[in-house]
Amino acid sequence: MGHLLRRARETQVGRLDVDVLARAATPSALLTREIGASVERYCDWFPTLIANHETEMRFVRSARLSLEFDLSTRRPVHHAPGLEESPYICRMEIHDDRGRLWAAEFRDWWFPESDASTSGNLRRSRQSIVIRFGQIIRSVWSRAGFIALAG
Repeated sequence: MGHLLRRARETQVGRLDVDVLARAATPSALLTREIGASVERYCDWFPTLIANHETEMRFVRSARLSLEFDLSTRRPVHHAPGLEESPYICRMEIHDDRGRLWAAEFRDWWFPESDASTSGNLRRSRQSIVIRFGQIIRSVWSRAGFIALAG
């Protein structure tokens, strides 16, 4: 996420869209080597995620992820002096084989980590952020985390 926010700020392009089943992401202006590799890992992980929720990929007709940063808004990171975070919205939409749209969305803040992000406090903060992000992802994918929008 830090790489993506850094690149979004460099290009002034604040939104990444991923078609998970097609393994494609746009816009190309955001797709550095690191970001492209992250998208690939996510697409690789997706079938496992579906299986872990006791369903099968054959029921998934489409799966799209969007991640959008508000590049016009920044605030200092309280645990990492000198860094600024921006708010983002992460939205996942899945169409099932019955034509029903399931969607989940969460909003939070993220920051592009500096190269000197190995200091003790920042390292601990990054670990807790990674843990929290994993918890958010799991909650988004839980059946209770999705809202049926159509069908």
